[in-house]
Amino acid sequence: MAQTDLSQFTEWTTIDPYDVDAGGHWKAAAALRQMSMTAQRHCRLIDPDNIVFTRYGLFWVLMRVRTELLRSPAEGERIEIFTKANAEKGRIFNRSFLFRDEAGARIGAASTVWLLLNLETRNIGRLPEESGLMHYVAPDFTWPTAPPRSIRCQWPVVRTQTRRVQYSDLDINRHMNNTRYMEWVTDLLGWPRLQTGFLREFQINYLKEAAWDTEMELTLMEEGGAFCVRGRNRADGTVLFEACGQIAG
Repeated sequence: MAQTDLSQFTEWTTIDPYDVDAGGHWKAAAALRQMSMTAQRHCRLIDPDNIVFTRYGLFWVLMRVRTELLRSPAEGERIEIFTKANAEKGRIFNRSFLFRDEAGARIGAASTVWLLLNLETRNIGRLPEESGLMHYVAPDFTWPTAPPRSIRCQWPVVRTQTRRVQYSDLDINRHMNNTRYMEWVTDLLGWPRLQTGFLREFQINYLKEAAWDTEMELTLMEEGGAFCVRGRNRADGTVLFEACGQIAG
């Protein structure tokens, strides 16, 4: 059945074996990847010719994401993903996600913030009024989780690691893909830390683009059951991203 209200979008997906870890938990990076794909399909439903890119040379980048899960869906389970978005002056777009199981019970939710950039200049772009796409933003938007605000973390340092952005980290927009940051974060946390549970809450704030061959210093800080990770460009000390979260025991 065709969707008549294009300000919102719903689809079903099945948790693939590739999307779960050795403990059977839905990987945080897989959840991010699914949200990005769902958002892209919603945008293509509204803009099938992709004029945002082809006519205006603009693309969306994820600035912040906060996800809160009540439980981790299992491999082979079908879940429903519902999303809608609003816009702030055609530059910043807030998008929400709700995850439900086949019985209609809520599994979790996510709040995301996206920014329009010009592909060539990398400057902030703006969706022109004549595009008509602003008619499809949701007028009743609310955050389904705690708002994804700034991350302030000064906890004790547990571990540091240095990694370099490689070919497999890049996406079509010529920078490190948002899901790869989460994979780096969970790699830093390590299997002994994650085998006891899934990431019940996590947030990432993407502060600067990471290009190919960028050498990044990752710092893991922990206090109680919570953690923070900060990634800096080793060349100039610029903070490229910050993440925080809690592991369900």
